[in-house]
Amino acid sequence: MEINKITDNLKRLLQTTEPDNEIEVVIELNKKTTTSFSDNMGRHEKITNLKTSFNNDLQPVVTEILKLGGNIIDSGWLNQTIKVKMPAKNIEELSRLKEINAIDIAHFIMKD
Repeated sequence: MEINKITDNLKRLLQTTEPDNEIEVVIELNKKTTTSFSDNMGRHEKITNLKTSFNNDLQPVVTEILKLGGNIIDSGWLNQTIKVKMPAKNIEELSRLKEINAIDIAHFIMKD
């Protein structure tokens, strides 16, 4: 198991959760595709290229998530993350994908 990809909080949750219970996690992808920009590209073109690269990198991960009984809730091209709901028993297997950098519990960011 790629234990180092799973955060400590998620490890603790997995130890206390029934294997078939679905949990929400956030997956951070390794940036696989290198995107290059020419000097004459505008902001909109650069953003479009970054989004396209993210979607290309995302495809094998989405395929595996669906195969493992998960559902995609949301994604964020800017920080290379996806929010997923899937059975707890399949998180460990998902962590083996080379495209994944980290998996954590989905949580809200609270203002101080």
